[in-house]
Amino acid sequence: MIFANPPPNLSCKYFTHSTEFIIWARKNKKVSHYYNYELMKSINGGTQMKDVWHLPAIAPWEKSCGKHPTQKPLALLTRIILASTEKNDWILDPFTGSSTTGIAANLTN
Repeated sequence: MIFANPPPNLSCKYFTHSTEFIIWARKNKKVSHYYNYELMKSINGGTQMKDVWHLPAIAPWEKSCGKHPTQKPLALLTRIILASTEKNDWILDPFTGSSTTGIAANLTN
């Protein structure tokens, strides 16, 4: 999956990225991954969803609890959770700096 709204190049020492890769995994290789194809298709106006998503940047209210340098928009994490988990699944985010993943998981059960 690629998110087409990455953070700016703050160091000014290289080309600014136009996308940011997002990787997800599962704990057990023997259990196939879950993908909610029908929901993703309905979110995308009835057509198959592509791997590059154009979502709005982080809203000002999302930064209300402090500024995290790599914080992702709530809409992005919500879409990922809806696409790849079923209700009451466990989600691990080892880099949960601003807890956007936790908020999205709570909102989507």
